[in-house]
Amino acid sequence: MINLLRLRIFKKMSRKELSDLSGFPVSTIVVYENGKQKPSHKYLEFCLLYFGYTYECLYDYEIEKALEPFKNKAFRVLEIYRIIHKMNYHQLYSKLSLDNKSILYSYNSPVLNKDKKEEQIKEELSSMNENELKNLITKHLNAREDSFERFGFEKETNVKIDETKELITPDIYANFVKAQNLGNKAKIIANKGSGLDAEILEALQGVNDDVKKVILTLLKLLKGAK
Repeated sequence: MINLLRLRIFKKMSRKELSDLSGFPVSTIVVYENGKQKPSHKYLEFCLLYFGYTYECLYDYEIEKALEPFKNKAFRVLEIYRIIHKMNYHQLYSKLSLDNKSILYSYNSPVLNKDKKEEQIKEELSSMNENELKNLITKHLNAREDSFERFGFEKETNVKIDETKELITPDIYANFVKAQNLGNKAKIIANKGSGLDAEILEALQGVNDDVKKVILTLLKLLKGAK
């Protein structure tokens, strides 16, 4: 897909660097960018959320047109939180304490939130006022205030950082995706039953210590289950 290639080059990142960041193999990135294979939803989702661009920009083939960034930076934070915590939009909506409100369909008939479809909830959240959504995230999702600085919000002065709250950043999201991808690779290698430790250690080169601990724990569980 031509705009995946544009996006990576625009961000001045090589395929090897993107692979090291995300855990997606270089060979996979090549076939996606060359249009030889349709990109997986997970890969598209990663590129767009990590770099901060909309789905629409990938399907606009006007080469001269600028890539379109996320309009709502707080919604990007919310999406990353949802993926890391493996939540659907109904669960997220409930966690934000928005369940008691109602919405109007186009014909102005009120419908309770429990009757909403996932796409309706996603659309409503993404169209919320950016600062209002930021405040909901901070209040109900136990997010650290400095999370938002990594997404382009102005730095707030005189804010005491509570490190017991969760830090949500693009890099933490990248580590999460990489751990998932390497975890899947670990399962494949384990099923082969040969050269397991050496291959896993090679796969973990460049991974930060916290993620490495997760993968090594998974490795031990896989070996113990054989």
